[in-house]
Amino acid sequence: MLWETQDPEQTLQERFGFTDAGSAGQYPHANALDRPRSRRRAFADRVAELITSAGERAPELVTETLEPNAADTRTDGSPPQLVHGDFRSANILCHGSDVLAIIDFEEARIDHCVDELARSAVLLGTRFHDWGPVSPRVHATFLAGYQSVRQLSPVELEWWHPLILGYTLAFIPADDDPHGWRASALELTRRGARPS
Repeated sequence: MLWETQDPEQTLQERFGFTDAGSAGQYPHANALDRPRSRRRAFADRVAELITSAGERAPELVTETLEPNAADTRTDGSPPQLVHGDFRSANILCHGSDVLAIIDFEEARIDHCVDELARSAVLLGTRFHDWGPVSPRVHATFLAGYQSVRQLSPVELEWWHPLILGYTLAFIPADDDPHGWRASALELTRRGARPS
């Protein structure tokens, strides 16, 4: 696979013709990119959308847990902001501990950061195949790292778990589930853990 190379700079050179990672940042058509879409929906609307998208794949216990959140209209009043839309390991090019580039901005949009954060936490370990869920411990570590830079508001923290659960629910496959998305959704539901 393209991004599974050992040397991201080599990929940038061979695939895209950049002489080094620095020249990739000098992309000449950057000002011609489309404006990001806006998704200024309430958190409750997003949870309802995730329940609907899962349909019959969703375990009843999970949907029963999420449905009250789909009727909750609380927001913290924070304005939506520009978010990447698909922030996960496959879209972060690293060399050692250095981040060389963030790629794949097709899903960029205006949205609430906690929605982006929850989706990213759920997809943190996904690459291009064998998409399995990460553990609640990984979710908590990811959130703690984020909050070391920017604290979530009390309302954002209340939406963290329903959004994590909703995005996990959305990735339950229609047929076989060899990687355990359904089991992960059930575990998250039973834990009902809120971040500390």
